Amino acid sequence: MKDISTDIFFTFYIIGMFIISLVLYNLFSYFSHSFGIRDFQKTETNRWNPNHKPSVGGFVFYIVFLLTVIFSTLLFGIPVNEKIKIIGLWGASTIAFFMGFADDTFNTQPIIKSVSQLSCALLLILTGTSIQLFQNNLVNNFITIIWVVGIMNSINMLDNMDGIAGSISLYILFFILMVMYSININIFSVSFLIISGLCVSLISFLFFNFYPSKIFMGDTGSQFLGLILSFYGIDYVWNIPVHTNIIHPVLLHFVLVAAVYLPLLIDTTTVSINRILAGGSPFIGGKDHTTHFLCKRGWSERKVFFIFGIISVSSLIMAYQVIFRFSTTWFYTSILFSLISFVSLYLNTKLFWSEKK
Repeated sequence: MKDISTDIFFTFYIIGMFIISLVLYNLFSYFSHSFGIRDFQKTETNRWNPNHKPSVGGFVFYIVFLLTVIFSTLLFGIPVNEKIKIIGLWGASTIAFFMGFADDTFNTQPIIKSVSQLSCALLLILTGTSIQLFQNNLVNNFITIIWVVGIMNSINMLDNMDGIAGSISLYILFFILMVMYSININIFSVSFLIISGLCVSLISFLFFNFYPSKIFMGDTGSQFLGLILSFYGIDYVWNIPVHTNIIHPVLLHFVLVAAVYLPLLIDTTTVSINRILAGGSPFIGGKDHTTHFLCKRGWSERKVFFIFGIISVSSLIMAYQVIFRFSTTWFYTSILFSLISFVSLYLNTKLFWSEKK
């Protein structure tokens, strides 16, 4: 039962995780001047900001995650029906974390990253987390694999400019938190506490990662966040029930997913199309992201940060309305907004080069 003591306890938890995150970021920032800085030439070709900075943000994300799981287990316990899924989440997130750490440290081969991401997806499926859109489980599992691997790569690709990947991840996690709250998920459930803790950790991270940044999240952070975003996106976006008989549920949920993860999907799709058309590989990094082209237009990094924030928050508001206050107006407005955002950012990348010729 919700009472004043519950609110106080939750408030102390949030404040505690915020303070822990700030302390850890300060410690990593102070003591890790060279830690997590991989080959400079590779970093320079992937990020808009080429300066040497430690890629340690992911360590704090993972520590907050572990502390929350331990804290929740010891104080509140985990229901039997949820325990196996949390074990799967812990295992997959640990694989993602160490794979990202290896990439930050050694510049691992793409095949190692792909195998690790596939392992994460399969582990989630084996522990009961999968997209449930169709009656055929093979189709559902295939979509789940594409989803998990895709989001892990998308966050990694979006982490190309100060504050962008961290802020977009924060908005999406906060949206999922609001969905959980709206369907009366216990605020002391392990999942609610995990997302709450990561939200405050991301807020404190942005103090250090907002332009001009002091630290990066690195692959350690982007792979871990990608796993978290894909995991909770399955239960609270893909599989969330929407009460309407007007729109086919498969179409509705694809539109819903596009709205929630819009900035990720726009950037990944744009970069992939342009690189393939240019005869290159979509998996080789470069300064050809939607964020980069806005800067090439003369926009400052701070303006690009706010533009992506406006796109994300606006789309998330529409997605929330589609779930809890469904109407065809909100549904089609969400589609229109997503299309306008994609076309605008994509055309900017094409028009920039045509104007340079």
